[in-house]
Amino acid sequence: MQALFVSHSGTSPIVCSQGIPHIKELSKRGIYFTFLSFQNRTTKKLSWLIEEFKQYGIDWRTLNYWRWPFFPASLLDIIRGVFYISWLVRKKRIKVIQSRSYIPAIMAWGAKKMTGVKFIFDMRGLVPDEQVYCGNWRKSSLKYKGAKYIERKLLHSADTIVVVTETFRDYVQNVLSSGLLKNITVIHNCVDTNKFRFDPLQRNQLRSKLNLQNKFILVYGGSAVEWHLVEEMIDFFVVMKKKLLHSHFLILTYEKEKLSKIIYDKGLPQNDYTLIEAGPQEMPACLSVADLAISFIKLTFTKTIAAFPVKFAEYLAVGLPIIINSGIGGTDQLIKTNKLGVIIDGFNDENYQKAINAILDILKEGDDLRRRCREFVQKNLSLEQAVNGYEIIYRSLGK
Repeated sequence: MQALFVSHSGTSPIVCSQGIPHIKELSKRGIYFTFLSFQNRTTKKLSWLIEEFKQYGIDWRTLNYWRWPFFPASLLDIIRGVFYISWLVRKKRIKVIQSRSYIPAIMAWGAKKMTGVKFIFDMRGLVPDEQVYCGNWRKSSLKYKGAKYIERKLLHSADTIVVVTETFRDYVQNVLSSGLLKNITVIHNCVDTNKFRFDPLQRNQLRSKLNLQNKFILVYGGSAVEWHLVEEMIDFFVVMKKKLLHSHFLILTYEKEKLSKIIYDKGLPQNDYTLIEAGPQEMPACLSVADLAISFIKLTFTKTIAAFPVKFAEYLAVGLPIIINSGIGGTDQLIKTNKLGVIIDGFNDENYQKAINAILDILKEGDDLRRRCREFVQKNLSLEQAVNGYEIIYRSLGK
């Protein structure tokens, strides 16, 4: 079967984590992919990814990505995408398109009208509502109302809809579509457990290289977007440092400059943290350095319903217990039920201190805790499980 995966965000870290691994594995199962990404003028194809795609027989096509001004640029991308995708569908006899988020879904919808191809709307989030939260749009604006209209059209035109949490599925089914949809599948953000695993050799080598041999290391791996509460995570570390004097904050990111400014503004001493620019290839080894992971996310409407952080599975796969805040896509319940870390209920010193005391008790389990974290991911959030879910969808649509 020939299939097409469309990414408007190019080869961003999230696509490298939650898109490309899936199509590589599906390629082994007889689903042959063309990967279409929109790259800006300064972005080049990644050499390591070119080689990987060759190994899996994946045909990588690119179109230029125009960022600004937003609406005219997006409209131009959509028009070009519809015609190019329609051409690809006919040329390569593509049966199914997997469209990652809204703009690729609009392209796939247009191509469906022109060619009859089936498409998967891999939603990933509630983009119109996220634009409102970020302050880019108002709910009363024509932009928002128009985007919500298109959202409804996409939901009813897609052959299958993929969401990342059960609460997201219920919201799409009962609120956005008034109970009219039946073709919704939940596939959590998962992780390749062969790639993300604890590596004691890398741990010792990197700790020595970074001069962190005798430190208790708290790690955050992610971006500086506003809903990732980096300042609150720094505040947590400051409280932890008072309890554990040998604590050190390791920050892994692809937005080093932005995070450097946040850290500087918070006044965190240079000796207390290490900031590393880490891409998808370096992340597993870097996580092996740590003893504890953290992820605080702002409780917005969209994040409460539609968020299932990628780092949640990545941390646990390396055997790291997690400190998280409550209310994010059901992850707090998974932590509590399976004893994989500690939940905080508010961002203040008192709650931080309680969480630190609780995590110190859990950490006494040592290797048993690390093993339990990894086994949970292997049973519930492995790449294989996600691929199995996508394969069922592809096989049913490709008949």
